Amino acid sequence: MTLEQFLSQYGLIALFLLATVEGDASLILAGMLAHRGVLSLPAVIVAGAAGNFVGDCAWYFLGRQARARLRETAIYRRAGPWIERVASRLGSWQLLLARVVYGTRNASMVFWGQAHLPFQRFALTDLLGCFLASTGFALLGYLTSQGVEHLLGQVRRLEVGLLITLVVAAVVIAFMTWEVKRASDKTDPPETGPAGGG
Repeated sequence: MTLEQFLSQYGLIALFLLATVEGDASLILAGMLAHRGVLSLPAVIVAGAAGNFVGDCAWYFLGRQARARLRETAIYRRAGPWIERVASRLGSWQLLLARVVYGTRNASMVFWGQAHLPFQRFALTDLLGCFLASTGFALLGYLTSQGVEHLLGQVRRLEVGLLITLVVAAVVIAFMTWEVKRASDKTDPPETGPAGGG
């Protein structure tokens, strides 16, 4: 049974389950099925985002419980240094970037779990990322359903383009923040020492 047949036969439950472990190809195919009228596009977006979020929470809590062992896994050794560098600059907004950088999603959830990011903050940021990614991939499938087989081969290129856009935006924001801070430092009055007694 192909992925498309599985989604056609079991619908949104299948999409939810698939999205807990993989949220790109399954959402594109579900968007294509929505275009054919097999599934509802809004329901595809919600089911995909919910599945992504449940999977992310599982990795987050795993990161909180098994910190030392997970940091030694191959996936974390490969993606961990990049995640840590980006997280030191963007904070928990790195979770949004993990949606479009292939191979960093699960390792990012582990990182934030082991870093003890408060769950409420994790959940709010990750839910935003899940809905943005789910909407983007489902619409991609919906709008390009005729050439989806060819499109799946192009998904990785799209992720690179999105990454470049996000990196450029992050650099611009960081530069603007630095400029504002520098201008603020120049305009602050010099500190005066305590008045001397006679």
